[in-house]
Amino acid sequence: MIDDSPSFEGLFSDDYLGNLTNRHGLPRNLVSEVALAEFNIGDHERAVVFYHGAWSGPSAAALKLLCTAMSARNKQIPIFLVNADSLNASNSADIEKAKELFGQHIGAWGETCWIRNGDIVARDILGRIRSMHESSKDYSVILKPGAERHQQMSPSLEELKIHIQERINLVNS
Repeated sequence: MIDDSPSFEGLFSDDYLGNLTNRHGLPRNLVSEVALAEFNIGDHERAVVFYHGAWSGPSAAALKLLCTAMSARNKQIPIFLVNADSLNASNSADIEKAKELFGQHIGAWGETCWIRNGDIVARDILGRIRSMHESSKDYSVILKPGAERHQQMSPSLEELKIHIQERINLVNS
């Protein structure tokens, strides 16, 4: 019998991760893929965990901003990528682990979990910035209640760059 069940773990190949780090001038060992079920917050003194869908424009843009910000730092912190396609929605342990790391709203928008001294010090959804959603602005209120309020809270691209720098400072403090 052929096992046709999808397995999405390990989709970020060495080429994908190598290209990502090379493009941003980061050491290759600074960015790695991690299996959600195997990740233990307490094992990391400093880190950022990024829930990434390679197919998601907002996630890719947010990861690019994160890598760009990290490359400009003297004191860099590891970036652990969780592949959005590896989350098993029928596995309650996976869902609980994802919520523990990224909060209640998970959707490959560049959700991040910032870790310092083995504890979560902040969570963000970096891909939710105004400039990425301007084209759908007129329809967002109809499609999702509360979206107008959310858009007002969304940072601009420049504000997001500053926010990422502040988060890196928080983890490094």
